[in-house]
Amino acid sequence: MPPLPRPCKIRYDLFSRAWFYLSRLVSSQKERDFAGEDYDSICKVYTIWLCFYLPEGERSSITSYRIQPEQLVGNHQEPKSSYDLMNITIIYIGDDAEDDTLIKFLRLVFLSQWTERELAQKLQDEFGMQPNDDTRKELDTMCNLSSGLVERAEARGKAEGKAESEGNIILNMLKGHEQLKKIITFTGWTADQIRALAEKNGLAVE
Repeated sequence: MPPLPRPCKIRYDLFSRAWFYLSRLVSSQKERDFAGEDYDSICKVYTIWLCFYLPEGERSSITSYRIQPEQLVGNHQEPKSSYDLMNITIIYIGDDAEDDTLIKFLRLVFLSQWTERELAQKLQDEFGMQPNDDTRKELDTMCNLSSGLVERAEARGKAEGKAESEGNIILNMLKGHEQLKKIITFTGWTADQIRALAEKNGLAVE
């Protein structure tokens, strides 16, 4: 199986986004799954995140997060059903050959470049699965999805590499006291983008 493209940078903490969506799933139950003040009828919500690019220096992993009590004073505790209402599971799937069966399965299904026929055979050989016609249709969809994931990641990686290279050129031009107008003409960056880059690196724009 080919190695994954290099990680794509995101502008926020993925874990914060997971909590945000999980909170919305809980609050959206009001007037849909329960009415008025019947908060005891809230259903527990699970959210599972498949992350195809590992944080630098880490290995594939599966981590589950949930709300747990911390007894600070006294011994009173609410029943678990009252507070255990949200669960986040984050699965990082990388290039490393992990022994965990679930990670191996997810990597095969989501990230392999096999055809539907080849993938069905792999699932049978490695996991003892015998896909039926409906499952084969889903596998065909997953094969198209995995190809799209890799293609988009490669495209974003190239775009980030280009932006980083241009940024280095602009920094060198700023250090050489080139005029702002010349830098704009040479790189195609806007004046605001150049000023922001200069400010970040403690350089002046002339």
